[in-house]
Amino acid sequence: MGKPDKRPPYWLVETCPTWCDKFHGDEDLVDDRRHVSRWRQRIVLCTMEPVRLASLATGSEVEFEPCTVQVWVEQGYREIEPRIRLEEDHGLGLFALSLDEADRLAQALAEAVKLGRSTTL
Repeated sequence: MGKPDKRPPYWLVETCPTWCDKFHGDEDLVDDRRHVSRWRQRIVLCTMEPVRLASLATGSEVEFEPCTVQVWVEQGYREIEPRIRLEEDHGLGLFALSLDEADRLAQALAEAVKLGRSTTL
């Protein structure tokens, strides 16, 4: 990943929140004009079935990865407050969390809320 741009893009009229990664540019499309946190938490859901990946090699090997959920903070440049984003790395829609995994997710969500409330634009 490159370095953030030192000059703000023309469309950014307010300063970035302190948690923003500051990767903005004049060429950003409207949907890409948002603040994204450098902070990100990943929770591995070890009680879920692993996700089968397409084989990268031409052989018959099958590769698997654990089901994981990521949590981060994001705010559109015209939105009034940040949003907490949750995403499973492989596009799964239904999750079954152990108590420990649910606890780690709750802690990550609480940390994301605290981060999002730490500053305003």
